[in-house]
Amino acid sequence: MLNPFVVGAYVSEKYFCGRSKEMGILQKCIREDKNVVLYSERRLGKSHLIKRVFHEAQLQEEFECLCVDAGVCGSLKEFAFVLINGIFRSLIRDRGNFEKLAGLCRRLGLSMTIGPSSEVILPSFSLGWIREPEKVIEEAFSFLEGIDKKVVLAIDGFEKLASFREAEGARTLGNIVESHSSVRMIFSLSGPQGDFEWFLGNLGAVFRNAERIHLAPIEFSEYFCFARNKFQEAGKRIPAEIFRSVYSKFFGGTGPIQLVLNRLFSETPKNGSVTTEILDTVIEAIVDEYAVFYKEALSRLSFNQKCLVFAVAKDGAVENPSSSEFVNRHSLASVSSVQSSARALLEQGILHKDACGIRIDDDFFCEWLRRGYF
Repeated sequence: MLNPFVVGAYVSEKYFCGRSKEMGILQKCIREDKNVVLYSERRLGKSHLIKRVFHEAQLQEEFECLCVDAGVCGSLKEFAFVLINGIFRSLIRDRGNFEKLAGLCRRLGLSMTIGPSSEVILPSFSLGWIREPEKVIEEAFSFLEGIDKKVVLAIDGFEKLASFREAEGARTLGNIVESHSSVRMIFSLSGPQGDFEWFLGNLGAVFRNAERIHLAPIEFSEYFCFARNKFQEAGKRIPAEIFRSVYSKFFGGTGPIQLVLNRLFSETPKNGSVTTEILDTVIEAIVDEYAVFYKEALSRLSFNQKCLVFAVAKDGAVENPSSSEFVNRHSLASVSSVQSSARALLEQGILHKDACGIRIDDDFFCEWLRRGYF
């Protein structure tokens, strides 16, 4: 790989920065048969941490490790579909589970096709096929309990279950997990701790009693050492003040920092050093690439919502957007309009709440707003 700052999928431990403490705790919990709640603010690398642990050779020998993404789901039916789809995609080429997968198809009433090699089961199902999600999830967990290795199932984006309309269905999931206790669970959530503690507390004891692992931003010194070494290996340099500027601008968020480092690495010539000019060019290019989506997002907002978005982008983080001081300083309509706009923007994912308060969810969207309107 020419660019060591990987964006998107996990590749290998060579391109993974730090997290040795969290990795050790997570592995220990798995081996001690403990369920885990892994939580942090958004874009701090929870998914990559899980995949890094799952790629440990010794762990793979002992456990069958699966990960499904609930972040794309809006209902229990969608989660049931994602779960079944994830099981087949993970185990479809495993000869040892061939008969068991065929049995799962039969129990779910799915038609199936045997692949050309006679070793691959291709189930035929769609999202519309899900009629009884609780039954499908129950069958999925029964199947996981029956395969040869112990199973570790990670559910990424688990906080999405809080938005499901079927509150009883979400609690049913907790009961299913609790009744299939041999399946080790990792519940990965994004958001403020108080929010998810309330959410998990309403879903059952299996969530309340899980081990908590909090993921903070990677320490500046550790992240800089990693970045500096990767640049040096390629005969390039990144000054500490440049890295600090990136780290501070994106609040230590692994996702946006990694994207900027990827572009900086590409734009810096061999035997060269990253400059402020290169950094400005890279950020501007990223913002321009997404500008068409940002314009569309902004156009869909009401006047009061736009006013609030501009105000939050200008301040960076707002502890109390409904305070009279904030409302008056930005000439917003009223406290009540700010409250209703904030609720709508949080639901749409334009804003998000973290330990600092309310912020624009997409750091590059915030940068686009600042460059275009302030």
